Amino acid sequence: MTDFEFNRHTPLMTWLDVERRLREMTCGFAQFPDFITAIDCYSVGAEITLVNDKCKIALHDWLADGFGNSLDENDNILTLRIDDVPYPIEIMPPSAIKPKQPVRYPLWHDLAYFSTTTENNFIPPTPFPETLHISAFHSFKGGVGRTTALITHLVAYLEQTQKRKTRVLLIDADLEAPGITYWLDVANRPSISFVRFLEAVHYPPSSVEASIQYCAAELRKSSITLSGAHEVFVLPACVNPGQPTELLDTPVLPEHLARNTKNPWCVGDAIQKLASELCVELVLIDLRAGLSELASPLLFDPRIERFIVSTIAPQSINGAAIVLEKIALLRSLINDNPAAIPTVILSLLTEDLKRSTDYVTAIERLNTAFPSSGDIISDIEFIDAGFDTNLMCIRDFKHAVELTRNSSLFNRIKDWVITISPASSVTEIAVSSTSVLNSDAHVLNSDAKRLEEICKKYIYAENGEGDNLLITEPLKNLAKHYEKSIPNTISIGAKGAGKTFNFLQLCRVQTWEGFLEKMGIETVNSKNTLIFPFLSSKNLEPAAKKIVEDCRKNCFQSLGLTLEFSEIDLQDRIDLAVSQEKTHWVNFWTTELLEAFKVIGTDLKDLNAFLTVKKMRLVIIIDGLEDQFPRLTENVEQKIALETLLWFPNRIESIRDSQLGIIEFVRSNYVRVAIQQNLGQFEARYKPFVLE
Repeated sequence: MTDFEFNRHTPLMTWLDVERRLREMTCGFAQFPDFITAIDCYSVGAEITLVNDKCKIALHDWLADGFGNSLDENDNILTLRIDDVPYPIEIMPPSAIKPKQPVRYPLWHDLAYFSTTTENNFIPPTPFPETLHISAFHSFKGGVGRTTALITHLVAYLEQTQKRKTRVLLIDADLEAPGITYWLDVANRPSISFVRFLEAVHYPPSSVEASIQYCAAELRKSSITLSGAHEVFVLPACVNPGQPTELLDTPVLPEHLARNTKNPWCVGDAIQKLASELCVELVLIDLRAGLSELASPLLFDPRIERFIVSTIAPQSINGAAIVLEKIALLRSLINDNPAAIPTVILSLLTEDLKRSTDYVTAIERLNTAFPSSGDIISDIEFIDAGFDTNLMCIRDFKHAVELTRNSSLFNRIKDWVITISPASSVTEIAVSSTSVLNSDAHVLNSDAKRLEEICKKYIYAENGEGDNLLITEPLKNLAKHYEKSIPNTISIGAKGAGKTFNFLQLCRVQTWEGFLEKMGIETVNSKNTLIFPFLSSKNLEPAAKKIVEDCRKNCFQSLGLTLEFSEIDLQDRIDLAVSQEKTHWVNFWTTELLEAFKVIGTDLKDLNAFLTVKKMRLVIIIDGLEDQFPRLTENVEQKIALETLLWFPNRIESIRDSQLGIIEFVRSNYVRVAIQQNLGQFEARYKPFVLE
């Protein structure tokens, strides 16, 4: 018995069963009999438009063939089985308007009714650039290792391209049970998500291009650096997995974008544009499991490489077979752009399972589901992934990277990298090779002596001797977060973590744009962002003090002011204010900042107005707070003074069109003493810039 014959005898419970049966009979309303021009179904009945009135007998015969004894023998009335409710089919008069051919969408809803004989109404997608490769990972069932398979492919790619600077984009498109999203720590969690990305593309405030540029800029702020050279951008399913409001309220889903009559491939196009904006060469997408429209627009996109992950359990294999059958069907319909042949990853395998008949049966079933189509040869690649107990509980993203590197799947997919790696799309890393294995003892001694001299310069930051900048993850985050805006943050770190060293490096470059340039980031702002050292360590040596003074001098000269600022006098005024009870510390710090630039006023907005007139931007940097407040635990006024200063980024953030920013370097133990309420929230906010 064929599927159609089985469905023909399936009882009609509701009017939706009627519509479903009519879609089956017409390949999704794509292929009507010659005497029908349109079919519309409603809850109270259906309307069928005929070519002319002479076709009524042909219509009744056609309905009888499709609905069997559910159709009245004399009238076009169907009987619904629940309480034998009648469902009438009204014949509509011929229309002079020629019906339009419906657009076909890459959705389960449409593919459910297609066959190899269906008329091809698909709009072919625009090919992706050759320098970009996009792969999507899908599974019929959850918990089969789909996400770990994706991460393993990422690790294998980075391992094989370790001599190159590569950029990769990961997208957690599983909007019902996210995986990668929950692996991200606060420092690498962007302010956008896949949900918000879809919304911004579907309802762009100005243009799709502007929305994509904004999303790319936000992703750059939270990228993950691996092995020093690889940059990984992660677009999570939601911004805050602890309170996943976006996942609970999703007005825009992938299928909404896909139902575009002019371009059903909008989702893939948007991801391609985002990838291009980020200059990535590889995109890996974790799709929603099952027969879900959350996944279908990308699962059926022929430009995207598909990995189907499944165990050899019958229910998992049967589900994977349905997916392969529909991909094969779509491939036969889009002849001018044949879909890539998918790869099947058989996961959670043990040696006993590999020797079982279930293993052989699974491969046979999946091969049958994806037959050859015309001149296109079917050649599914099967990859075995062994069962690994270490992968059953992954804590975070870096833990996932570490574990998958040692998995059995890792060694199986190294060849995959060679087939997709675009040699021309990446920047080669310049590696200077200096031979140290030299038999000449004199050369070795000379190198050792030079190394000793370099190390001496960097032992104590207060000496101000080391002028090279060690680009660490926190500094990268600082630059990425404030690439296009004025830095307004706090850099927390333990003693010896590099606070004073980084403070002095900022003083050396004298402008924020100079710091970005030193970090290898091209500046885009037309205005100069001056750096002003407001407070520094009391233990600086003369060379370091000169660096600080030169930075202040440059700041005042650029603003057309005379340098009259004295840090020693400021320190004395702070000590005096601490010795007095009930100092209003907000007014104190505000007044001191205004006085430094001879600005008349009582609010930070007055300083901002001064900068606006000067057409300049300013970053205040602060260090040496442990020197200024040495008795924090026993002196309440010192604690209040520091706490007030630590909340100043919030005050600056509230200024509209702010030309002002601040960077405070402070010890982690001082933060824990000064901030009594919402400490966890405070530390989480500045976690990307924590010095370790």
